[in-house]
Amino acid sequence: IEIHFGPVGAPSERFDLEACGRNFRGRSVLAGVPHFVVEADPITAPDVAGWGRALRSHSRFGAAGANVDFVGRRGSDLVSMRTYERGVEGETLACGSGAIATALWAAAEGWGSPLRIGTAGGDELIVGFAPQGDGYDVTLSGPAVVAFRGVWREA
Repeated sequence: IEIHFGPVGAPSERFDLEACGRNFRGRSVLAGVPHFVVEADPITAPDVAGWGRALRSHSRFGAAGANVDFVGRRGSDLVSMRTYERGVEGETLACGSGAIATALWAAAEGWGSPLRIGTAGGDELIVGFAPQGDGYDVTLSGPAVVAFRGVWREA
């Protein structure tokens, strides 16, 4: 399925954050919700739970915090992504807004559209982006399955 997400602002310039005794260099992207996108290679290396928790609640992002996406380059049009999601307070298997944030991070790094995003759950999402104003016009596509069927009955 493909959805037209619409306009998303450009990623921030790269900046550094200190957390867990380490320096993390990344970009902020507001893709419906705030994200901090950090390159991590190999993608299996980051302590998503520990580092993600610390970065998610970093004072730079205010009281609401931000989702944290650890990304690794895998080819000319493929990036792997692992996301620590606020609210869930842990790693999620996929994140649509994280895929968009990752693609716009990649755009700021000079990558072209469309970009394939490999999720922690093994799915592949495709993000298309075209410059528009101060940001990008974005589409998101990927697999969709029925996870549940039910009937709502009024009492």
